[in-house]
Amino acid sequence: MTALEGKVFSQYLLSQILLILVAGVLVLWWSGQMRVSEERRSLREVGESQAQLAGDLRLPLSGELAGHFGSLSGIEIGFLLPDGGFRTAKKWSEDELNLAWRTLENGQEGEVLSDADWMAVAFPIAAGDQGGAKLVALQRKPRVLAMGTRREIVWPVGIAVALALGSAFALARSRARLAAEQERRKAAEQMALLGKMATSMAHEVKNPAAAILMQARTLEGGAQAEVGQMIRDDAEEIVSLVNQWLFVARPEPPKMGEVDLGALLEELVKRVEAWARYHRCELKLQQEGDLRCWGDRTRLEQVFRNLIQNAVQAMPGGGTVTINLVGTGDGVSFSVADAGEGFSAKALQSFGEAFYSEREGGIGLGLALVKGVVEAHGGAVTARNLGESGASVEGTLSRREKAA
Repeated sequence: MTALEGKVFSQYLLSQILLILVAGVLVLWWSGQMRVSEERRSLREVGESQAQLAGDLRLPLSGELAGHFGSLSGIEIGFLLPDGGFRTAKKWSEDELNLAWRTLENGQEGEVLSDADWMAVAFPIAAGDQGGAKLVALQRKPRVLAMGTRREIVWPVGIAVALALGSAFALARSRARLAAEQERRKAAEQMALLGKMATSMAHEVKNPAAAILMQARTLEGGAQAEVGQMIRDDAEEIVSLVNQWLFVARPEPPKMGEVDLGALLEELVKRVEAWARYHRCELKLQQEGDLRCWGDRTRLEQVFRNLIQNAVQAMPGGGTVTINLVGTGDGVSFSVADAGEGFSAKALQSFGEAFYSEREGGIGLGLALVKGVVEAHGGAVTARNLGESGASVEGTLSRREKAA
C-alpha cells in the first residue's frame, strides 16, 4: 500500500468510524426515547390492572397489600384511602411523595406525570366499599442514554467500531421483540400477583366458606329452605372464584375418574336456575346418548358453571341459555349457547386468554379456566357466533382414560 493509498484508507476509515459513532448515538437516543415511552405505557397498563384487581379482591388497602403488589410488579404502589390516609409498604422519599400527591391531586385518570427521576400514574379504586380510594404507581424514570453506554462509544476507534456494530445489531433484534415482551411482562406480572394472592387467600376464604355451607345446608332442611339455598349458592360462588384463581395461576393435573356428565349438568342446572331466573334467563338442558366421560368432576362442574354464567351475562335483557350434550363413540360433545350480541372479532381471536375481558368489571379468568381444563382433559373447545345474534362455546371430552 502506497503512502497515498494509506492516507485515503485512513481518511475513509476515520469517516466510517465517525459515521458509525454518530449513528450509534442517534440510535441509542431514539431507543432511549422509545424505552421511556414504552415504560410510561407499561406503567399506565400495570397501574390500571392493579387498581382493577385491588377493587375486585375487596381486601383492606393496607401497606402490606401495597407491598405485595409492588414486589410482584417491580414498581412502587401506594393507596389513597377515602378518609385521606395514604398507605405504602415502606417510607417513600420526599421526591416520591411530592410526585405521588401531585399525580393524585392534579393528574387526570391514567395520565403519567414525571419529575427528573420518577414517573407516576393514578387510578381510582371504585369497587365494593372502596369508593373514593385511589391507587398510585411509581416507577423510576429510565435514562435516555446510560452512562455505561456513553463510556463504550468513546473507546479507541477500533473497539468503538465493533461495539457500535454490535450495539446496532442487538438493538435491531431487541426492537423486533419489544412489543411482544411488553405484553408478556404485563401478563406475567398479573399472573404472579394472582398466584400469590390466590394462594394466601385460599385458606382464609375456604374455611369460613365451608362453615357457611354447613349452616346453609342446615337451613335448607328446615322452614327457611329458600334462604338456605341462597346462602349456599353465594358461598359456593366465593369458593368457585378462589378455585378459578388457583387453577389459572398454578394449574395442576386433573384428578381423573369416570364422570356422568348428564347427571352433573342436571344437578348444576338445578342449583343455578334460581340465579338465572333472577336475571330473567331460562336454562334449557338437552341430552342425547351415553354422556359418561373421563375427567375431574370438580373442574368440569366449574367449566359448565362458568359457561352458563357467561351466557346469562351476555343477555342483560333476558333470554334462553341452551346447554346441549351429545354422547359420541369417543366421548361427549357439548355446547352452551346464548341469544346475546355475540363475540367481537377480538374476543374470538383472544378466546381463552387470561385477563382478557370485554365485560365491564370482568377479570378475564372464566374462559381461560374453561379452555385450560378442557385441554387438560385431552379435549378441545372453541367459540363462534350464531348468525345475526347469539354465540356458542363448543367442545369435546373424551370417554377414554388415556386422555388423562
